[in-house]
This record gives sequence, C-alpha cells and structure tokens, in this order.
Amino acid sequence: MAITTGSDALDPCCAMTANGFRAVPDLSAEFGWVDGLRGDAEVHRGKPGFLFTAQGRTVLSSWEHIQDHMVRARGPAAWKDLLHAVAKPCLVLPERPSRFHHPRYALYRLRPGAADTFRIAVLEEHEGTFLAVTAFAKPSFANDHYRAIAANAHLDRCPAFCLRYRDIDPHERVRARPDRVAPCQTTAEDDGCCERQLDCLNPKATRADDVA
Repeated sequence: MAITTGSDALDPCCAMTANGFRAVPDLSAEFGWVDGLRGDAEVHRGKPGFLFTAQGRTVLSSWEHIQDHMVRARGPAAWKDLLHAVAKPCLVLPERPSRFHHPRYALYRLRPGAADTFRIAVLEEHEGTFLAVTAFAKPSFANDHYRAIAANAHLDRCPAFCLRYRDIDPHERVRARPDRVAPCQTTAEDDGCCERQLDCLNPKATRADDVA
C-alpha cells in the first residue's frame, strides 16, 4: 500500500527506503519557500507530496513532479534511483547552482550488476531542505564530476569509496581509485532490499574489469 494519498502516490521500493517517509498534504503550507520557487514551481505549490529523510538530508517533492518529470520521462526505475541515491549515496559531489542560484548536489549510488553503473539523484538546497530535481541511471560520471573527484572535492562518500571497484567510464576505461583501501563497508539493512546484490557488498575486493 502506498504511504500517502493521491492517484500519483508511489510505494517505497524496499524496507530500507520505507524508513524516513512522511506524507505532506500541502507542500506550501509546511514549507513557505515552496511558494517562492521559480521555474517549475507550479508542480510544487499547494500540491501533495512527501518528505524523505536519510543521511541527515530531508528531500521533498510533489507527486506531480515525481510522476511527470521523473517516472514518465525516465521510467519507473527513476523512483528507485532517487530513493537509493538519497538513502545511501556512495559519493556526493557539488553541482553547478541552478539558474536561480540555489546550490545543487549530485548523489551517486552503484546499481546492482546493471549495464548502467550508477543511480544518480540531483538535489537542490532550499533553507536546509532539499528539493528533488531529477534521478536516472547513468553509465559514468559527468565531466564536471570527474574534475571534482580529481580535485578531491567530494562532500561525502561511503567508508571505503566502493566506486573504485567499478569501471566508471566504459569508453575511457578510467577507474576512481583515490585511496586503494579495503573492500567497501557499505551495508544494506534488510536482506530483501533491492540493493542487496551490489558488487561492493561482496566481502572480496572486486576488480572493475571483472564486473559485468
């Protein structure tokens, strides 16, 4: 059963992402800055949506934005990509601010054994809370993100930076290996979680060129 009301409501995709959810009947009533949004503000003003709190971040969006901009445009997996990238990101990188000068961040999460290496979520900060901008699957980093990694400009990363065990750019054969330490320490709390099969959860170190 969906955790909120409305025809566009979606279920959390597993036990891990079910934690930290709260329905919001009217985003404007609870967050005054929503009424001052520019650009695609109409999809959020006065609309029902949700809050998702994980890793010290509270992310919100209207259901209309999730359905129209993410799910219908990018496919149902975009919803899971958003939740898992927020719940347990492997790497958080600064993004270029929006045209309205709000800070943005890219959260990367490995996808389990998939052709597209990453889940990515882009969030925009408003008064300490984050608006969900987009989410999708991605085979490699964006060029700006390669430069941020090279400059050690990441804002957060998982304990052993499990990205280094994957070939992050299938065309250039580049790997992120800034520290060459032990296998990834990231864990999934629930055995049924759809992240459970991540290669970086394997107790043995996995070389990037051994991963499908």
